[in-house]
Amino acid sequence: MKGFDRIVLARLLGGEERLAEVLGPSCPIHDYDGGIVVQAGPEPQLGDINRGLVLDDYRRVSQALAPIRFEDYPRGLFVLGEPFDSLEETRKWIRRFD
Repeated sequence: MKGFDRIVLARLLGGEERLAEVLGPSCPIHDYDGGIVVQAGPEPQLGDINRGLVLDDYRRVSQALAPIRFEDYPRGLFVLGEPFDSLEETRKWIRRFD
């Protein structure tokens, strides 16, 4: 997965130090040559969005990065039959940790 550019990070999120404050110690930021990667928690975990169980670390990362999240899809990414709307289901997937 491609990381976040430091210029975008500084302009939109207040910089790496500010993002680290917002995320807290359970969501470390990792540097690499192209930018940063944000880790949501110490290890991958399962939640259940169908039952309203969104894990705190995932929610915190989602909320912190929401200002730079792309959501302007002209059409859905998922091919779904009736009664689903592909564009709306795509948006739900992108916002699933909010």
